[in-house]
Amino acid sequence: DPNTTASDADVAAQTQLATAIRAEQDSVGRIINRLEWVRRQLQDLAGQVRGDSTIARDSAARRIGRLADSLDRKARAIEGALFDVHLTGAREDAFRNPTQLYERLAALQSDVAENSSDFAPTTQQVAVNDLLRQRIADASGKFADFMTKDLPGFAAELRGASLKDVIAAYPGLAPRATGP
Repeated sequence: DPNTTASDADVAAQTQLATAIRAEQDSVGRIINRLEWVRRQLQDLAGQVRGDSTIARDSAARRIGRLADSLDRKARAIEGALFDVHLTGAREDAFRNPTQLYERLAALQSDVAENSSDFAPTTQQVAVNDLLRQRIADASGKFADFMTKDLPGFAAELRGASLKDVIAAYPGLAPRATGP
């Protein structure tokens, strides 16, 4: 804007902070997506273990189901710090639960990049970003522990349980042959 009173340095500082916030949003989004994928697998496995009456009687299967549920709760707690996991899509959602890290980053991004009219970030905007960056580091550490310690431990338990029939069909229940 040729009529702006902002200097080139102000615009550069604004762009630099906006770009950093966008990278932070991307990082949080990747963690959320990965946790959603892991949670889906844990829920599917727990449902399969409980849903088959033959397998459900096995003590190892029951233990695996409980472990999967426990890991799902832990993943949900990590995810819950990143965004509101109670969202339903209703307009009233914004009033039901506090915003979490992703939503706060989005609000800060809007304030810095869209509503600042080419001015340098304020001291408060920089301070808020520093605080959010620390929260991202905390959440990233919990996520890393979950992925590198909890999940491999669960995978070892699963291998030790030898539940090969969780997905495979039982004799007499195999699908009919198709084709000529």
